[in-house]
Amino acid sequence: MVVTTAVMHGGSCSPCPVIQGGAPVEYEAHISYEHNKLAADYPLHTLGWKAFQDLCLAVAQECLQRPIQRFLPSHDGGRDGAFIGTWEDDSEVVSSTIQCKFTSIPNNNLTRSLIAGELEKVPKLAARGLAHDYILITNHSVSGVAESEIVSAFESAGAKRCRVLGGDWLISQIQESARLRMLVPRLYGLGDLGNILDERAYEQAKMILSSLGDDLKKLVVTDAHRRSVEAISRHGFVLLLGAPATGKSTIGASLAVGAADLWGCLTLKPTSAIGLQERINPSEKQFFWIDDAWGATQYQRTNIDAWNQVLPHIAAAIQNGSKFLITSRSYIWEAAKKDLKMQAFPLLSHSNVTIEVEHLTADERAQILYNHLKLGDQTHQFRAGVKWFLPMVVEREDFLPESARRLGSQLLSKGVSISEQGIRDFFARPADFLFETVRNLAPAHKAALALLFVNLGRISSPVSETPELLLVENAFGVTTPEVRSSLSEMNESMVLLAHDEKGRYWRYKHPTILEAIAKLIALDPELVELYLRGAKAGSLISEVVCPGVELAGALVIVPPLLYDFLIEKISKLSLHQLRSFVSQRANAEFASRLVVSRPDLISTEIYFYSPISEDPDSDFMIKMHQFGLLPSEMSRDFGVVIREKAIEEADPSLFTSLELREFIDPEEFESIKDEIRDRVLNEIQSHVNRVRDEWDASNDPGSHFDELESAIITIVEEICPERKEEIVGEMQSCIFWAVQEMEDEYQSPNEEDAPISTEAPSDSEFGLIFSDIDE
Repeated sequence: MVVTTAVMHGGSCSPCPVIQGGAPVEYEAHISYEHNKLAADYPLHTLGWKAFQDLCLAVAQECLQRPIQRFLPSHDGGRDGAFIGTWEDDSEVVSSTIQCKFTSIPNNNLTRSLIAGELEKVPKLAARGLAHDYILITNHSVSGVAESEIVSAFESAGAKRCRVLGGDWLISQIQESARLRMLVPRLYGLGDLGNILDERAYEQAKMILSSLGDDLKKLVVTDAHRRSVEAISRHGFVLLLGAPATGKSTIGASLAVGAADLWGCLTLKPTSAIGLQERINPSEKQFFWIDDAWGATQYQRTNIDAWNQVLPHIAAAIQNGSKFLITSRSYIWEAAKKDLKMQAFPLLSHSNVTIEVEHLTADERAQILYNHLKLGDQTHQFRAGVKWFLPMVVEREDFLPESARRLGSQLLSKGVSISEQGIRDFFARPADFLFETVRNLAPAHKAALALLFVNLGRISSPVSETPELLLVENAFGVTTPEVRSSLSEMNESMVLLAHDEKGRYWRYKHPTILEAIAKLIALDPELVELYLRGAKAGSLISEVVCPGVELAGALVIVPPLLYDFLIEKISKLSLHQLRSFVSQRANAEFASRLVVSRPDLISTEIYFYSPISEDPDSDFMIKMHQFGLLPSEMSRDFGVVIREKAIEEADPSLFTSLELREFIDPEEFESIKDEIRDRVLNEIQSHVNRVRDEWDASNDPGSHFDELESAIITIVEEICPERKEEIVGEMQSCIFWAVQEMEDEYQSPNEEDAPISTEAPSDSEFGLIFSDIDE
């Protein structure tokens, strides 16, 4: 008879028929038609055995709602996975065995002979108490007759109860559970999205997936991915951090499609804080994906004011059900968080929403490497040659997913020696290998990459004739047809043809390729001039530096010969942009020439916010003072502002920045300390009230006073450390009562049903994983 076991499925997966003994004729007839239909939607035979096993265990965990344990592939003792728990008709806690049976042949039927090897292991499992339930999950077609025969064979061999879950059941779980698809996003690349998403979400999902190209089919769900799903589900926000080439954008794309599937959120990808603020709609659930929020290759402090303004809006939107995904390189985030007003959006400082994606387990590295080589365009001879060195690669701490992708590409692995040392070098020096690959490209290919560079990494397709294209053609001695052809030839290796609501466009396959072509341009003075002529002024001030300036990620150095040309290009930009450029990227000679062109840089009044040490315009004042270019009157006025901020707003910058101290005379400094003692440390309640009045009810009250508390502690330690316990105690008491009042107005966001994995990653035996890499 057909038994329905609801416990097997958790909340969102539908009950499945588990056949015990014989099977009804109508079920046997139905399964053949349904499997052919579903198999066409989800061709699981294309996954490969290891990826299929991972999928099965994820399905089992989600649908059976129990923690799943994995085993080493060569020492699994007849078990790919197991769980401990009870079924709805059991009263005792028992151990179960989960076995996966994969076939790469489409629509292949499962027979008893195909599982003969597994049957031989059942008596030993039963003797150890590990076969109370024996669950066989497969992508084979399973007829009712075959299922009955297999169940009888396993139960005769010692399994107390056997369950056979065939390809039709497996695919039905995938189709009916958005939670499962989000947890295993590679499924989005296999199935027909039109069957699960409405028309608007379907079109958007196709655009998002186009930005991944063929990488989706190589996707490996890592622990970082699972924790990202948990963070975005529980808190509505996740910050993905990592070095270049560690997989941030891949996780981002899979979460974006999952958000459309699970929550019905449409994805928006603003490129700036201003664009983000303009597109937040409080009446609609939205998923915002902001890549490289504070700079692609280097920290863009110019934009930090806009980010500080939008943070409260992000907090409010999360309250209304929207989701936010932000990515950043780790070193850029370290610089940005010093300037961001965390109290406006406390989640930014919470460790459970900050995911460092580059921390991969050895098992995850092995599967990533396997997928890129197995599904790349390398020859059989190459894969057979490197096969024996792959377990060594997996153990390397400098392993990068992008390096694995390059090893699977004929174009990107040119020059690598098929030897242990050659493969070691390839993974140890990924930037060097990529640069050499770019440097040795044909002129037309380099011209195509350079054209993307001067167009901020995006060109509409088909490529039209523009002044930038003409400049590139002249610099590299190529023609428009050659550039267009080169883009097509490099698709999915160096570049990618994607599409969005504006149509099809070319972009770099990975940001590290942008860095390689930037380095090539930076080393050739002729190409530097090409870049200055072709790039937009707004991008120039975010990319170039003057000689002598060291800035992480800045690759293009402008020689003095081109100072006047650069000034001509950027002189019409806003005062804020130019002051930021002087603060971070200019030397004294360039700054003096720029002031001649734009005298309003130092003649227009500047307004500062507190803490003044975090205001970008303060950096401009400090830098101009160091260059000897700041008028004495302007320097004196700035000193007055510093004094006012310290006394009226409890700004501790005077005590934390030696550069700001330079604007205050020593005698005046002592006078300021006396005023701070009277008007700050003796008036704690008034400052707590001032900060309380600035509170937005959508923010967590508990962290609203963090900045004030830190400021008071800094001030008291500098002025009267002997009173620290007294003053800090008074401050904490005032803050406590203020927070109590604010809690009555605050309502925390609701948590949503989320696909959260409790699976613990484990190691595997890598030689076995790569056993079929050359087949």
